[in-house]
Amino acid sequence: MNTEERKMEQQDSVGTPNLQPTNGNLGANSNNIPIETIPQVNTNNEEKTQKKKISKRTIIEIIAGAIVLFVLIVSMGGPSQEQYDNLQREYNGLSVELETTNASLENIKNEYSAYKNKMSKFDDLSDEEIEALITKVDEIVAEQKAKEEEAKRAAEAEAAKQQALNSATMSPKNALSKAKEYLDFTSFSYAGLIDQLEYEGFSTEDATYGADNCGADWNEQAAKKAQDYLDYSSFSRQGLIDQLLFEGFTAEQAEYGVSAVGY
Repeated sequence: MNTEERKMEQQDSVGTPNLQPTNGNLGANSNNIPIETIPQVNTNNEEKTQKKKISKRTIIEIIAGAIVLFVLIVSMGGPSQEQYDNLQREYNGLSVELETTNASLENIKNEYSAYKNKMSKFDDLSDEEIEALITKVDEIVAEQKAKEEEAKRAAEAEAAKQQALNSATMSPKNALSKAKEYLDFTSFSYAGLIDQLEYEGFSTEDATYGADNCGADWNEQAAKKAQDYLDYSSFSRQGLIDQLLFEGFTAEQAEYGVSAVGY
C-alpha cells in the first residue's frame, strides 16, 4: 500500500461515522444521535437555506419591479407646463361661460315670472274674450307698423331732398330761394309757382326743383288762396273752386281749400 492509499484510508476512517450498534442500541451511533434523525436534520437545514434564498430573491424582484414601474411613470410623465396652462385657460373660459349662462338663465326666469304675473289677470277670460283681445292687439300692432313705415318713407324723402339740396348748383339753389320768397309774400299752387319762377327766367328744371324743395303744403296753400279771394270779393262755393282750379290747384286741393274757409 502506497502513501496515497494510506491517506485516503485514514480520511475514510475519520470522516465516516461509526454506524455499528453499540451495547445493543441499534438506533444510535457513536455520538448517540438517532440514525433516523440525521436525514431530517439535513432536510430542515436545506429548507431553511432554500427559504432564505427565496426571500432574498423575492425582495430583489420586488425592488426591481418597483424601480421599473417608477421609471415608466417618470418616463410617461404628467402634462407639460404648456398643456397645463392651456387646460387652465380653457377651464377659466368655461367657468366664465357658465357664470354668464347662469346669469342669463336667472334673467329669463325673472322675465318669465314678471310675464306670468302680468298675464294672471287674463286667467279668468273665456276663449272668445281672449280671441277678441288678440284681434285687438293685432290691429294695434298693424296700425303702429303702418305709422312706422310712413315715418320711414318721410325720413327717406327728407334725406333725398336734403341730398338734392346739398348737391344742387347755383341756378337751382337760386330758384329755390326765389320760390321761398314768393311763398312768404303770397300763396301759390305747385303749378302756379313753377310758372312764376319760369316767368322770372329760371329754366323749367330749375323752377321745378324750387317748387319740389320749398317745403310748401299745397292743401294749406289752397286754403290761403281761397281766403285771399274771399277777402277781395264774394264767391259761391263752386265759383271759388273754379278760381282755385284756375290758379293751378288740383281738384282735391281746391275742395280742401274751400272747405277750410267754411264752404
